[in-house]
Formats: sequence, C-alpha cells, structure tokens
Amino acid sequence: MLAKSHRDMDVYKLTLSDSEAEAAETQVWLEFALAHHYIDCEVYNGMEKKYEHIISMLVKMQIQSEKWVIR
Repeated sequence: MLAKSHRDMDVYKLTLSDSEAEAAETQVWLEFALAHHYIDCEVYNGMEKKYEHIISMLVKMQIQSEKWVIR
C-alpha cells in the first residue's frame, strides 16, 4: 500500500508540474500577443497577474502536496 501511495504522490506532483509549465507557456503567449499588438497593456497586465497567481498556487500545492493527496 505504501508503494501505491508513493506512486500516487509522484503522479500528483508531476501533474502539478505539467500544469505549472502550461501556465508559464501561456505567459509567453501573452507576451507575444502584447508585442504584436493583439492585446493592449491593460489586458496583458490583468492576465499576467492572474497567471502569476495560478502559478503560485500550483507551486504551493507542490510544496504542500501531502495536504492535497487523498489517502
């Protein structure tokens, strides 16, 4: 049972890491959209702030993963 629990924790952390990477990629696309005038600064700043918050939540969930995995 311990091995399954450990494996579940690893899968959980990997999924969070993948989600963090996807959010970071979205930030790059937001920079691209701003640089090429698809969005204005107001939209960029609002979305950037939201994605920073999302990433910080994902990192916190990785650090405190034992609180989030159902056993």
